[in-house]
Amino acid sequence: MAVYAVSDIHGVYEIWNQIKHFLKEDDTLYVLGDCGDRGRDGWRIIKEVTTDKRVVYLKGNHEDMLSKAMSEWLDDYMNGNAYQLLLSNGGYDTINDWWCNEDPRYHQGWRDYLNSLLQFMIYENAKGQKVHLCHAGYTPSEAPEPQIYNVFERKHWAEDLIWDREHYFHPWPKEDKYKDIIVVHGHTPTPYIAEDLGYRSEEFELGAFWYADGHKVCIDNATFATGISTVINLDTWEQHIFST
Repeated sequence: MAVYAVSDIHGVYEIWNQIKHFLKEDDTLYVLGDCGDRGRDGWRIIKEVTTDKRVVYLKGNHEDMLSKAMSEWLDDYMNGNAYQLLLSNGGYDTINDWWCNEDPRYHQGWRDYLNSLLQFMIYENAKGQKVHLCHAGYTPSEAPEPQIYNVFERKHWAEDLIWDREHYFHPWPKEDKYKDIIVVHGHTPTPYIAEDLGYRSEEFELGAFWYADGHKVCIDNATFATGISTVINLDTWEQHIFST
C-alpha cells in the first residue's frame, strides 16, 4: 500500500487516466483540488475522483468557484459574479456538463457535495513526519492550529487554504514543534513559485518543487498548459511524472 498526492489536473483526462491505472487497489491518493475547468473533461474527472475509493478529495479554489457558480445557475442567475468568475477561469465545459448530463434531481446534491469538501488534512507518514495537505499551502506559524485534522477555526483561514499565495514568502518557523511538518500543495504552477523565489529558469525542471527549507513542496505543474503532472509518494517522497 502506498500513499500519494496530486493536484491541479484541470480537466486533462489523459493524465487522470494514467494516474488511476498507476494506482494499486490498496493505494491512497490525496487529490488536492482543481480537478475541473480549463480542460474539456473536468466534470468527467470530478465524477471519477468522487467515486474512486482510493481517493481522498480535498477542495481547491476551482471547486469553490464551481459550487458557487452552481448556486447561481440553480437560482437562474447566470450573470452573477460567481458564474462569470468561473467562466473567466475556463469553467464553461465543466459546469455545462454538470447541467446537461446529470439528472436534474441531483444537481443540488452535486453542488452541496463540492461545497462540503474538506480543505485540510494531516497524514503522518512512515518517517514520522506530519504531512499537511491542502490546495494552496500555508505556513503553520501564521495560521490557527488545525482542529481535529481537518477544520480551521476561523473561516478566513479556511479560504486562505484554497486561495492564498502570500505564504510562499514566509520564512519557515524555527520552533521545534514545526520541524517534522511538511506542507504539500498545488494552486500555483511550480515555475511561477520558483521565479517569485528568485530561481533562474535553467535551475528549474518541472516536477515537485521543494522550498521553505525543505518544509513545503508544490506539485502543480500547470498540467493543462504543459501536459505534465506530478504524483508524489508521501512516505518516500519519490515523484512519478505523467505526461500527455
